[in-house]
Order: sequence, then C-alpha cells, then structure tokens
Amino acid sequence: MKREQRAAGWVKAQAVVRVCSPESLVDPLSLLRSPFISQPPVQVALLLAQQAWPWTWGITGSTGYALATGIPVIHAASDLDLLIRAPQPFSREALEKWQLQLAGGLCRADTQVDTRAAALPSMSGCAMEKRC
Repeated sequence: MKREQRAAGWVKAQAVVRVCSPESLVDPLSLLRSPFISQPPVQVALLLAQQAWPWTWGITGSTGYALATGIPVIHAASDLDLLIRAPQPFSREALEKWQLQLAGGLCRADTQVDTRAAALPSMSGCAMEKRC
C-alpha cells in the first residue's frame, strides 16, 4: 500500500477489534517477530527498545501504522517517527544518548516530545546540533 492510498476514516466503536498506542508497539519480542523486522526503521526501533530510557516512548508514523495493522506500508527508505512522553523534565544527557542511537544511519528518524503542556517540534538531530 502506498502513502497516497491510506486515508482517515470513521468506524463504529463496536467494530474496533484492537487499539494500539504508540507505546504498545515497542515491545522487543513483538518487534523481533514482526514481518517488518528486515526494514531499517523496525531495526532501529528494536535497538531503542532493548535499552532503558527515563521516559515512556512509542512509534508513530508509517512504521507505527505498519506494526499496528500488519499492512506493508514501509520500505527500505522509510523513516522512523518516534514519540517521547515527558510529563517531567529529563536530562540533556539522556536526550543526547537517544540521538546518538538514532544517528547510526540505518534510517532517518524524527522524535517529537510530548510534555503534556505542549509538544515540542521534531527533535531530529537537534541535540547533536545543540539547537534544542
């Protein structure tokens, strides 16, 4: 399925079979068993999922859609969209460690930080460039 073939829609609540939050998609065993494990975004997500982080995080975007639905919308050139839930401040060092993990080059990755009060803009590379 191509990006332009995806569409938003409405469904009756009783027709919903499963609800997946971004955070529910980061279980390492589920990622390993995913039919998309050969795709770079899922490999990067697995590397992140195998580490302890001081925040709750999840996978969004096309990779999240693929993991939640099983529909093959990602490919070797897909990026990885991530969400960090940060109701409390966290250290710059933790964010820099996160960004270092994403700087490996397997795929482009963007991180949004949800502070509950507001979401910060995409954090792609900002910690390494000292822009955040």
